[in-house]
Amino acid sequence: VSRTVVREAFKSLAAMHILQLANGRRARVAPFDGAIINQMLTHALRTAQLNAPQLWDARQALEYRIVELAALRRTAQDVTELQGLVEAMQLAVNDPATMTELDIRFHTTLARISGNPLFPALITALAGTIRETNPLVWRQRQSADARTAVVAVHAKLAESIADGDPQAAQQALKAHFDLAFRDLIAAGLH
Repeated sequence: VSRTVVREAFKSLAAMHILQLANGRRARVAPFDGAIINQMLTHALRTAQLNAPQLWDARQALEYRIVELAALRRTAQDVTELQGLVEAMQLAVNDPATMTELDIRFHTTLARISGNPLFPALITALAGTIRETNPLVWRQRQSADARTAVVAVHAKLAESIADGDPQAAQQALKAHFDLAFRDLIAAGLH
């Protein structure tokens, strides 16, 4: 096979996040992540092949297992990290863009704590759709009470994880998604 064919094949594999290419270095197998799934889900959302409630419903089902495992497997360092993210949310409560990124980090951290390497990749894959829908949802959160309620559900979830209580973590997650679904509907995303 000619070098041109190999070079094009490597470029294709790099575009799919299967290989990492860098000048002057050998091609390497890329770490597993959710980048391709993220692109597919964002495309499906933008082209109305999927809608926001469908994606959030799938995310909720996935995260029930994530928080259960996170509550059972968390370390003191993990708890500190989650509490730090909640504190950052409290400071950023009036900045929807920062809140969106902190929310993604919070849920990705929970997924990592679960111990299943597929879960962080799947939450990362959903990050694009979260970025697409959160600005619309945050427009519904006009009052300080509505915005602090979002932080409160994250704080309760972090507390349940810290306590090592899977059932309380799942209840806190349900409260989180109930709040999110209510705001999704108010934003007209149903």
